[in-house]
Amino acid sequence: MGWEHVTASDVFAFAMIAVIGASFGVILVLFISMKRHAGRRDDQVDELLREIHLEEKELARPVPKAETIVQPWERQADWWKDDEPS
Repeated sequence: MGWEHVTASDVFAFAMIAVIGASFGVILVLFISMKRHAGRRDDQVDELLREIHLEEKELARPVPKAETIVQPWERQADWWKDDEPS
């Protein structure tokens, strides 16, 4: 192939293909690295995540109604039902 037939637009196209190939190569290297390191899990991180999950379950537990304190000046939630004639 003679260089006399290569134009500036051809060089630009070849450069763009090279950049696209390099970017796909970087993405491929990232995926390979993630796959290799996915098998090596840290036990301390797993234990911490387990503790956080248990704490969230403990906080999400509903509070029993017996523990709610009603102050003397507060009305019951259904106070309006008592005033209706039968």
